[in-house]
Amino acid sequence: ANGATDVSIDTHLTLTFNDEPQLGTKGKICVYDTETDELVDGLDMSVPDPVIIHGHKAVFCLHYNKLEYGHEYYVTIDRGVIQGFSGVKGKKGWRFATKAKAPLRSKRHLIVAADGTGDFSTLQGAIDFVPSFLNNEWQRFVIEVRNGDYEEQVCFRDKRYLTIQGESRDGVRMFPSHHAVVVADNCEYLQFRNLTLQTDSKRQAVGLLVNGSCNYFENVHIIGSGEALQANGSCYWQDCLIEGDGDTVQGQGPSFFHCCTFVSMGTFTEVRNTADTHGNVFLECKFSGKDSDTVMDHEPDRKWLSRLDAGKDSALLSQLRGYHTVLDWKGGGSLTPVANDPTEPRLVISTTEGDITIRLYNDTPLHRDNFLRLAREGYYDGTLFHRVIGDFMIQGGDPDSKGAPAGSVEQGLDVVERILQQPTDANDRPLRDVIVRTVRVN
Repeated sequence: ANGATDVSIDTHLTLTFNDEPQLGTKGKICVYDTETDELVDGLDMSVPDPVIIHGHKAVFCLHYNKLEYGHEYYVTIDRGVIQGFSGVKGKKGWRFATKAKAPLRSKRHLIVAADGTGDFSTLQGAIDFVPSFLNNEWQRFVIEVRNGDYEEQVCFRDKRYLTIQGESRDGVRMFPSHHAVVVADNCEYLQFRNLTLQTDSKRQAVGLLVNGSCNYFENVHIIGSGEALQANGSCYWQDCLIEGDGDTVQGQGPSFFHCCTFVSMGTFTEVRNTADTHGNVFLECKFSGKDSDTVMDHEPDRKWLSRLDAGKDSALLSQLRGYHTVLDWKGGGSLTPVANDPTEPRLVISTTEGDITIRLYNDTPLHRDNFLRLAREGYYDGTLFHRVIGDFMIQGGDPDSKGAPAGSVEQGLDVVERILQQPTDANDRPLRDVIVRTVRVN
């Protein structure tokens, strides 16, 4: 609005009309610094998608990282940008002022709100503010996204130890006007929770593309066309809903899906892992086909959930793990889940709160053997559970270690729950020490 103050530096500009506006084909939208009259940003109607129409509103999507804190700006709009609209001219036609200063990076907590009441108005703006290549959990940033519709394409790379937490899965909806919704490249230790990533485009319009390792996704709804999800590198997926109309899940693996639901109009998976990387593991998941042509794979007679490209050196280990995976689709074929492997090693973690029995998966032999070696060397004995987040996770041992999902708790969930209920400080460290006394092979 004209005269607005305390505006986010990643704001969109919005005009409201009495009737639904019609876009023109020529003209520019320009933003100038009021003090210097310097051109700061500009949108050209000859370039696709500079303006989005929603009902009676026209939304002008400025380029990121153009506006600065503590500045006042004015906007001009040429005649012809909106049909029948004479435009905005001069320094007094449309003015606004940005927030006085940036949020404190030392707090490592940012709020995104589509209505402009947060630190940022867009997720992209908040992510750009977060430093790249953070070193450890103590430096983790948390971006809290409040309920709202966010029409933006989010692209970033080289981010580590970053949490993106939506207020609610159905309440936070991110969708671009075209192309992929979120692209994360060369990223590690990301955590996504409670949001919907949706593209309305068709054919090769990805909901999420992630490249990296040790990334975690919980209660995320992904909607795409062609492949809905492309995941390259180790990822863990918990209680996610993934919908697509082609090769719904693509990538090079490895991904571990637990209690997830997959909906497809075509093929569920097409994972192109090499001999050095195992494929995807599905535990207690549901596959729901919505068309008579729906298949688990391009070659539905196979007993795994993916496709290998002919002539390539690939070794696929995708499988259904456990007996609770549900297959419910209109196409033919059948799959037999793989039972738990009795040769998988069990270990007992003795803590000040009680004992926890875990099972290490043979599907991740490097993680399994490394953990066994360190346990036998007494590496974990006497260490703390240094990070506890209620209803999510407990973390102990070496905080800088890396790992894909490599095991599960078989006994002692009550002990895990007691640890999760411990009061913690601002860094999620328990106020009372919870100690790993010993870790022994059972």
